[in-house]
Amino acid sequence: MTVFSVKLAATAIISKIVSDGLPMPPDGRPLYRYPLSSETFSELEEALRSHVETGGIPELVAPEFVFWAAEHVRARFPGGLLSWAFVLDPLGLPPDDQKLGRDLAEKGLSWWKRQIRKSDAGHRMFLYSLMAEGGFPEALLKEPGLYRNVVMGLLAEIEAEDVSAAEPWAEQIASRWTSRLPQTFQSTDITRLLAELAMSLAKLRAMPPGDLPKVAAEQWLNR
Repeated sequence: MTVFSVKLAATAIISKIVSDGLPMPPDGRPLYRYPLSSETFSELEEALRSHVETGGIPELVAPEFVFWAAEHVRARFPGGLLSWAFVLDPLGLPPDDQKLGRDLAEKGLSWWKRQIRKSDAGHRMFLYSLMAEGGFPEALLKEPGLYRNVVMGLLAEIEAEDVSAAEPWAEQIASRWTSRLPQTFQSTDITRLLAELAMSLAKLRAMPPGDLPKVAAEQWLNR
């Protein structure tokens, strides 16, 4: 595959990702704010694997790599220690090639006008920047623990205040709960995401169909 054809393929996938009236070029919003269907995610994954099979992932498709990696971590990360092997191996890339992963992450996030997060000590956190760009990993919210406790605690506080009354203050309330999370997730983006998630849950819990029996209502809320 020539560099020109790779660029055309990359442009086609990027255009699909930023469809539905979202800005092109990117405006700096976190990656979780771009809608991504399972079909487009699969297409993106296959395109990246094709690049690897034909010689590797060139820098010009770094934007696709970071977008895929953020969603891969969000949807598939099982918990525990996040590693480059978890991100690189599914694409057929050398699982221990940290330099490749860091280079792609830095160049890709820069294209989306996003930055690599830093620790308090000033160390750049490449892997956890990809995790934060995708939003809360699904597995961490499903299992009992810190992340789920934060969401449920915020939800309980919003419901105690009354949903409509709490809405103007949702981000302010969420910021207190965000401070309990690991440093990777302590940002304005994540606070806003947490507030939106809790408000959506609170509104859903306040309006199940009135004619549902209790057991059916619980099933409805679960869905």
